[in-house]
Amino acid sequence: NLSALRVLALDGNQLEMVPRQLSKLSKLSSLILRQNKIERIPDGIIGSNMPQLTLLHLSSNRLLEIPDSITECTSIESFYINGNKIESIPVQLASGFSNLKTFNISNNNISSLPYDFEVRFGEPDAKTGVCSKDESCLVQLDQNPLVDQIQSELKAKQDAEQLDGAMAMEICAT
Repeated sequence: NLSALRVLALDGNQLEMVPRQLSKLSKLSSLILRQNKIERIPDGIIGSNMPQLTLLHLSSNRLLEIPDSITECTSIESFYINGNKIESIPVQLASGFSNLKTFNISNNNISSLPYDFEVRFGEPDAKTGVCSKDESCLVQLDQNPLVDQIQSELKAKQDAEQLDGAMAMEICAT
């Protein structure tokens, strides 16, 4: 009987799917499934059924999305989903994860952020990819198309300012 299990670490096991039976482990405080080949986590496997889950580590898999039900797991403090193929962040994430202290979604395919996410965490810094508006939570978004776009826009702005400055100096010299 695994119903009292508190920590489940199955990293590096070449898993391709998350078994439905996992949803019955309501006492889990840590679920570590990093470095596998998981492409999808069916909705409902991780969610309100795991009220004590504080650490969820899903990095270095092949995930394309974050299931909406994960945002119902309000006890999560640390969520690592970096190194996947995630394209979007669920709209409910910012409000659902009220206890979140660390969220690493770097090295994915995020090209935009939900409005509520930006309101709570802010936009990522162009140099570091860190969102720092909510001081109680470290959000890492580096190595995503969104941060690459912000970096490109910043560089274009800096280049334009340098060009304007050089033109002004040239005008003054004549």
